[in-house]
Amino acid sequence: MYQNQQPPAYNEKPGQITAIAILMLLSGLTDVGLFFMWGILIITGGIATIGIGLLCLPFALPPLALAIFEFIYGAKLLSEKPATMKSYKTMAILEIVSILFGNVVGLVTGILILVWLNDPRIADWFNRNNPVIVQ
Repeated sequence: MYQNQQPPAYNEKPGQITAIAILMLLSGLTDVGLFFMWGILIITGGIATIGIGLLCLPFALPPLALAIFEFIYGAKLLSEKPATMKSYKTMAILEIVSILFGNVVGLVTGILILVWLNDPRIADWFNRNNPVIVQ
């Protein structure tokens, strides 16, 4: 199962888990920056078009919503009880989709998270810390 590596101790958190959490928090910060950038651009366009451009203001909200979720899931990953692995895969896909709003950091972060979540050591760590109960 572990090629050329020592298996981690039972309660030891792999380094990729911390890297995922830090990258997720960093992507959340860039999403907040994008929210402010898009908001300022849309408000400026709204002033220039005598209010018609303000109809585009809801398009600035998805980066903010994603940032909130990234902060929540990144903090959960740094804590003792993380969320399920499936929720982190969903967050990684949403980060990849955030390229539509100009978040290149989110694209790279999402790809790295999906690659790291396919690692057997990471899946084993998630199963030990958040077991799936089948009824």
